[in-house]
Amino acid sequence: MGFVVYTGTRSFWMCQLNKMKKTLSLGDRLRELRHERLLAQIEVATAVGISRSHLAEIEGGKDPGFRTFCDLADFFGVSLDFLRRGDTSHCQDVGETVVEVDELTLLRFWRGLSAEEKRLLLGLLIRDGGAVVA
Repeated sequence: MGFVVYTGTRSFWMCQLNKMKKTLSLGDRLRELRHERLLAQIEVATAVGISRSHLAEIEGGKDPGFRTFCDLADFFGVSLDFLRRGDTSHCQDVGETVVEVDELTLLRFWRGLSAEEKRLLLGLLIRDGGAVVA
């Protein structure tokens, strides 16, 4: 299954459209974000460490709890204000936003490495994989 990343001008317009949707509930906004990215509930739930049924409950109106609320905002690359109230005053370009479950796994792995381990891994990627590091 493919995933969609909204970047550049498109993310600006998505941000503008979302300004008109401030009346949506947190669950509605989550569902909308998930649909925009063509993600199944199980993919989002797995990425943030909750069950699919719990995500369905959240989309249906149940309070997610603070930790899950933060994890969902991070996963979708939106502010807590946007997720809770639809406030888009701090919308940012989502070109660097994690949208695949595997990306989130790699990000969490990377953040758990020491500075030396990061240096060694980058050296390996550049040498063996021809990766370009900015």
